[in-house]
Amino acid sequence: MFKKLLWKMVWIFMLLVTVIMVATGAFIIVATIELYELNNVELYQILNNIFVVIGPALIVSFFAAIVFSYFLSRAITKPISNLTKTAKSFGKGQFDTLPDSKSKDEIGELTRTFKNMGEMIKDTVSQMESEKNKVETILQNLTDGVIAFDSSQNIIHINNNAAELLKLPNEPAEILFDELFEKLNVEICMAEFLYLDHIRTIERQIQVDDKLLDAKFVPFKMGNEKTAGVVVVLHDITKQFEIDISRRDFVANVSHELQTPLTTMKTYAETLVNSNLDFETQSNFTKIIETEADRMSRIVKDLLDISKYDSNRIEWKRTHFSPDNLLTSIVDRLAINAENSGQTLTYSRDTELPLRIYADRDKIEQVLVNLISNSMKYSKGNGKIEVFAGSVFNELYIKVWDNGIGIPKKDLQYVFDRFYRVDRARTRQHGGTGLGLAITKEIITNHGGTIKIDSEYGKFTEVIIKLPILTEEIKLD
Repeated sequence: MFKKLLWKMVWIFMLLVTVIMVATGAFIIVATIELYELNNVELYQILNNIFVVIGPALIVSFFAAIVFSYFLSRAITKPISNLTKTAKSFGKGQFDTLPDSKSKDEIGELTRTFKNMGEMIKDTVSQMESEKNKVETILQNLTDGVIAFDSSQNIIHINNNAAELLKLPNEPAEILFDELFEKLNVEICMAEFLYLDHIRTIERQIQVDDKLLDAKFVPFKMGNEKTAGVVVVLHDITKQFEIDISRRDFVANVSHELQTPLTTMKTYAETLVNSNLDFETQSNFTKIIETEADRMSRIVKDLLDISKYDSNRIEWKRTHFSPDNLLTSIVDRLAINAENSGQTLTYSRDTELPLRIYADRDKIEQVLVNLISNSMKYSKGNGKIEVFAGSVFNELYIKVWDNGIGIPKKDLQYVFDRFYRVDRARTRQHGGTGLGLAITKEIITNHGGTIKIDSEYGKFTEVIIKLPILTEEIKLD
């Protein structure tokens, strides 16, 4: 627009110059003709000479005016044209297209100002892009899920964790706020945030398959103080919920386990105090009280051990020892008890064992004694208990097999749970606390090993322990 106006001004200027030149020429011609008619030869000759001189000068001046006007318009319109192109480039996000200007006039000053403005905008956009990338990186690496919805209920951002927790694609299709949470059976809608005067955070729990999620719905505002959308923060509380249930069950189990011997002891003690019993009956009652007291003592001891493992306060005394010597001494010691019960206990090596390993000898002995004792407790008369050991892939494995009563398939996944018993009556009869296998697993896990149980009810039970063969001191938590 400015360029067209400038060209109009140039053409008006040229037209004025032309009119002046034509008027001057016409005046000279008219004057020359009049003087010629008056026979004023001398004056005619002078004017004629003037016309001869001025005529070419006027023509040259006319073309000079055209050339001058052209370059003048170019000098003015070119910077303006560059500024126009630059403004269009700014709109496309290109901020470095304007060349430097050495001119010191107003146009040059405008060009330099425009260039500085472009550099400032470029720096600002670069900073905003950097901040956006930072926020994007933070959101994508959060352990919590984050989804942002605008006031039209459309998803404007979702990180990978949120998509994974809600079983959504990373770039979900057009899923609206109300539709999504209605599908997830969550009683909430966008209207609660858009049309209520008091804006508040709402918390809900969402069940997605086997996961329990804690969802916080946080509305956010824009400059006009109106709710612009809602950010949903998702936190997986499945483990926490399971721990809470486990803690409640643990307290209930401890109370039950302690209540049983306490009730028995109290009953027999009251009978001894309030009844005139013969010596033999009193002796039997006293032995029962002693047995129940021992059982309570074992429960308390196992509970203290479990507490130490949970709080990482257990004292490990790792030393170098021969696994073969340890297994031989344990089997020899327990074989006498097995023989007295009509059972056979044997030990054999599948492969050559390492000369020594680095572990807590007492704790590993506790594990093996517990496993072999369990096999002896739950094996039938004339039962067989076999212990095998070997090494493969830098691991020591120990297998305890028996042909006892076995464990039902449905119970196998729970055998390492605290206080879990397959047969409570039989376990209590043998004096078990229900914590032995839980402690066993804690010991093996803290040594960097694994323990696995396979069984078929009524036929056999097999426990396999694998321990890394460490020959030097390595700290394991």
